[in-house]
Amino acid sequence: MVLPEHIDAVVFDMGGVFIVPDPTVVSEILRRGGLEFEIPTELAADAHYAGVRGITELLASQTVAENDLDIWAHYDREAFGCVGIGGTDLDRAIEVRAAARRDGSGLHKVWRYPLEANIAAFHRISTVRPVAIVSNNDGTAVDQCRNLGICQLEPGGPLPHVPAIVDSTTIGIAKPDPAIFDPDAIAASAAAYAAAEPYTHGVVTPLCDDARLRAVQQEMKENLTATFKETDLFKVLQTGDLVTIDQADPSVGETIP
Repeated sequence: MVLPEHIDAVVFDMGGVFIVPDPTVVSEILRRGGLEFEIPTELAADAHYAGVRGITELLASQTVAENDLDIWAHYDREAFGCVGIGGTDLDRAIEVRAAARRDGSGLHKVWRYPLEANIAAFHRISTVRPVAIVSNNDGTAVDQCRNLGICQLEPGGPLPHVPAIVDSTTIGIAKPDPAIFDPDAIAASAAAYAAAEPYTHGVVTPLCDDARLRAVQQEMKENLTATFKETDLFKVLQTGDLVTIDQADPSVGETIP
């Protein structure tokens, strides 16, 4: 057991701690996909934690990364089930949400529902211990913290002052890479981000596990059928929707775990 007097500082994540997916935004995404369902705001936290439990269950059998879009189908099944979506509507909701993640529609607006009780507790902790934020985010962590009343970098303002709000996109390092907690690595990455041309950007290296991606590529070559598509912009070989392949063609789904 760690005693309070042995804690020098506390570092917080954002997603699931201070913010969760906004039910109003998610409901609108579902409506655009033809599903009329209003997710109650009072179930925002319950739905998120149910979804996290769905992903956590995968950890018993495989390594997962939060930027792997396929794992979020497990999150959605539990989260949507928690708020009362079932049957064929549940399958459709998972498809619609997956499509929105792929095309980015509403992406920057989804993670914005504040957990007020957690924010209030953070404010109390900040009065007795130094605190900081470290988040796999989209470059807007500093603005989110200020706009949602969590904290701010500037001293002397109305919100708790923190010495650091570390945003993975801004520094080009993402959890679980331990370098995201290294001040020297953060400073170097932040400087590289600020100096990048022709626009400020960060580079995450390595982005993916090369061996795993090559294994996925081989599975696709051996088990999927692709259709040639051509437009005035590109020529591609297009497969079916991999997110819903288990439902669309179970025989193929079994061959590409």
